[in-house]
Amino acid sequence: MSDWSFGLSDLIAAIGIAISATIAVLLYILSRKIGLSQSLEHRSNIQTALRKKIHGDENKKVELVNARRFKHDYPDDNDKSLIFGYRYLAGEIKGVYVDGAEFIHEIRHAYQDKANHLSLTKRSSTDKKTTVFVVGVVPYDWIIFINPEGDDTTNCMQIFVRARLFKFPYKKNVFYVIGKIGEGSVYTRVSISQQPVSVKLQLKSN
Repeated sequence: MSDWSFGLSDLIAAIGIAISATIAVLLYILSRKIGLSQSLEHRSNIQTALRKKIHGDENKKVELVNARRFKHDYPDDNDKSLIFGYRYLAGEIKGVYVDGAEFIHEIRHAYQDKANHLSLTKRSSTDKKTTVFVVGVVPYDWIIFINPEGDDTTNCMQIFVRARLFKFPYKKNVFYVIGKIGEGSVYTRVSISQQPVSVKLQLKSN
């Protein structure tokens, strides 16, 4: 009888563990679905706000504000913290894409050789100088708030960014060149390998 009771207790305990594990898995799946839904809604809201700036305002200048330093430091002298980065940085909004919002923050010279390779240094007298726009990418989940009108310290849109440590404000940089189409011009994104200094252009138009 005692053996039978012991076996029944084990069975009940095993069923209880199985039920708890199943509930935990279902809650995890549900939380992932809710998290994805919220993330997509957040991305949509950010894209909508930035598109209004892109298409409705000739002034594309924005201020990227470091959310990690805002309460204590803004708008004091813009010194750079080794861990958290600058208090704020200026940029010019380029566009919104699947991997984040893009901001032009630097213009550099590059050199293109006869084989259509791009280098940041001139290697031959036949290399052609071209202008490359350095564009920073800010993931949408790093953008926590947008102030379209700015505040009394600036006359442009403020974008509050909570970046990873050592990363403010951009997760990565991409590069663009400008080409002519008819009477207008178009930015063309350039994919650059991280390994060589001189790389072959791989053009993808937006």
